[in-house]
Amino acid sequence: MIPQEKTAAVSRGLCEAFGVTEFEDIRMIKGLASSMVFRIVVRGSPFLLKISTRTSDPARHYSCLKAAAEAGLAPRVWYASVEDRVSIEDFVETAPFSSSGRVGSGTRGAGEAACAAAVFRSAESHQHLLHVPDP
Repeated sequence: MIPQEKTAAVSRGLCEAFGVTEFEDIRMIKGLASSMVFRIVVRGSPFLLKISTRTSDPARHYSCLKAAAEAGLAPRVWYASVEDRVSIEDFVETAPFSSSGRVGSGTRGAGEAACAAAVFRSAESHQHLLHVPDP
């Protein structure tokens, strides 16, 4: 599933983030034209693996991604390499809101994380309106 030319880069990311060179499971996620996006499992936990296919330099994207994660507005970034165009983040499970405003089994954490991720994606697509210092 992972392009041959990116397997070494993905292995480097896994090694740096988790001390392993392989994942246990992988599933491609559709819907993002500027990246190849996968749900991977490492040591029993799910993560999001993105391989950027953008033609532009991903440095600003990764900088915004890390800043949003550090501020608690986006999932944790375990690894991001501008050179390899690879990032690994926490995977946020989707959960429907009920009529009471609660998510799934009554907890709100997953819903709040999903909303924060949506806000981050929206902010990133409108970054020309924001002043974000260069890395």
